[in-house]
Amino acid sequence: MYTPKNLDIPAYSEYLKSCITHQREQFNLEIARAEAYKAGFEAGVQEAIQGLQCSNFERELDTASYNRGVNDLLYELGKELCCGSGDLRDANISLDEKAYRMAGLIRSMFSDGPEQEP
Repeated sequence: MYTPKNLDIPAYSEYLKSCITHQREQFNLEIARAEAYKAGFEAGVQEAIQGLQCSNFERELDTASYNRGVNDLLYELGKELCCGSGDLRDANISLDEKAYRMAGLIRSMFSDGPEQEP
């Protein structure tokens, strides 16, 4: 077996072990980032589900509160998904149009191809 003359074998061996440790740490960091993204996404979807469950009841009792709630829901959903929906809350359009535009933003974020009609 060939053994190099000018190479510190124990130091090189420790270096290689540190490379493995570093790679494991990087891998764990990537997993943590993916899990954090997933948690944020799920939180946004749960917020949307909660908003849907409450919306029909509130719409009949207090229209202004309902409109404010839908606008806040769209804003929070956009914030969780990082899709830049802040202008929807302040836009002077119907809630249906706002929901349609938010759906388009979400669709464009998660699709690779052209936007499709639902």
